[in-house]
Amino acid sequence: MAAGFEASLIKQFNHCNAIAADILDNNKSKEIQEYAKKFAEIESPLVGGTEAEWIRINWGDIYIFLCDDGNIRYQVDPLGEYGGELIDMWNCEREDFIKAILSLEEPPIIRDGVTIYESADPIEEPDLYVPMKQRKNISPTKNRLRERALR
Repeated sequence: MAAGFEASLIKQFNHCNAIAADILDNNKSKEIQEYAKKFAEIESPLVGGTEAEWIRINWGDIYIFLCDDGNIRYQVDPLGEYGGELIDMWNCEREDFIKAILSLEEPPIIRDGVTIYESADPIEEPDLYVPMKQRKNISPTKNRLRERALR
């Protein structure tokens, strides 16, 4: 697989995983889910998009599902549809998911039914994720300065 694509998937995973950890640290509250929507696509019964028994976190080709029964599902899914996953793992360690990403052969990326390669369709990067508690502890002035510095 192309090193740039691997790096992109790992970056997407680390971003989504940081959000997932913060959501779990904050007991899956509506407040944390609304906050996290600034940084990734979030769907759940509390913030809309689904009535399923999970919280879905997505950026790019990475999906993380925090299931109500305590299970966590990790996916690489360029198609964004059921059955199109390149990787689909449950309750794995971070390192195991990254190993799975690194083991992928170079696949084409399919978006909106069009087959492309990773260099042809760069995705827009969200702001760097700052955990909600950390952001609350920063004064409003420092918070604005920090946001400018992160861009």
